Amino acid sequence: MGVPYTPIYNVDIINKRRRKYTSANKSLWHYVNLFFQPRNAMLDGLVNPEYSDNHRTRRNIAVLGVANTVLQEQEIFITDGLAADELTRIYPRSEGLEILQARQKMLKSDSWISWYNSDEIKRQLMAECLVPNQVNPEHIQRFIVPDQSVANSLRGNLSSTNIQKLVVATDRGSNIFTPFPKD
Repeated sequence: MGVPYTPIYNVDIINKRRRKYTSANKSLWHYVNLFFQPRNAMLDGLVNPEYSDNHRTRRNIAVLGVANTVLQEQEIFITDGLAADELTRIYPRSEGLEILQARQKMLKSDSWISWYNSDEIKRQLMAECLVPNQVNPEHIQRFIVPDQSVANSLRGNLSSTNIQKLVVATDRGSNIFTPFPKD
């Protein structure tokens, strides 16, 4: 659609994703990676001024809220942590859902502070649903943005149906874009 964007990925992690394969013999690069918990190390690295020197990038972020109906898609995989991490295991849907059930409290928390005390917890907070090729737009429930100015800038690029899905985090009392306090 020609919408300008700034890549926010970590090149080292992308390279690891290209070299890691699922049991379907596809590289992680062939999957859309959806985090179950958006408040994770990746988002923290984008919103925390200690790590990100580009204020514009920190402010112009949208997090997509995807319906759990995506879990019914064929050929998905679920990870028990950041997929690119060598310690992370990749599971077929049914096994992965069992693992997610055990970690539900952590993954649904709106605060990463109480969970963010070790590298292992950080890895687990970045558990993913791996969807082959693309996510069907019908699964997108909302576009969560940090403030009204970002919402206003997105409105011109969204259909009328999608504009109704636009949510300003602070209007909902969410602290999703608040950086994790450093020691």
